[in-house]
Amino acid sequence: MDSFYSRALADRVLQNGSHGNIICDCLTEVRQIITSPRQFFEGLELTSIRQPLTFLAVTSIVPAVFSGIHATSAWEALLEWGLTILLMSLGALILHATMKCVGGKGTLLSTFAVAAYTEGAIGLFAFLPLIGWLASLYGLVIAERGLEHFHKLGWIRLSLAVPLGVFFVICVVGVGGYIYWHSFKGAF
Repeated sequence: MDSFYSRALADRVLQNGSHGNIICDCLTEVRQIITSPRQFFEGLELTSIRQPLTFLAVTSIVPAVFSGIHATSAWEALLEWGLTILLMSLGALILHATMKCVGGKGTLLSTFAVAAYTEGAIGLFAFLPLIGWLASLYGLVIAERGLEHFHKLGWIRLSLAVPLGVFFVICVVGVGGYIYWHSFKGAF
């Protein structure tokens, strides 16, 4: 079987047969990510960025469609879908840098996979008012399980990485805002 899916999903496909539908397969993975994140990440065999990126792209369609209901055009919904993937990728890069600062052993691919699978699973609930907020909090637990597995870090080092990551984002946004402000100051 192609290495497109996680090992856990591949085992289920061999036992039960494939759904033959990438959406159903992704929803099966969402269920496993939410119900047993540690087992999901332990069974995940990463061979390329294609696996987590495809999962994120498929699962990000639902929030984009629901935000598209309020958008003025389909292009706005498509733009939000693309921005979700782009910003999550940037966030994974920042997260990886913070993991390395606290002694993480994982690769950029594994950090991206944790971020993509977490965002993809939790993003399905993001547009729901109270449930989306609770799901975001649970997303921290899911991400912690994946980062703990791939980066071989304990709870204390992971808890140090969060404030370090927030500080890094503030610095990047601050410098970016400063450059933007001074670059276009006279343009308007």
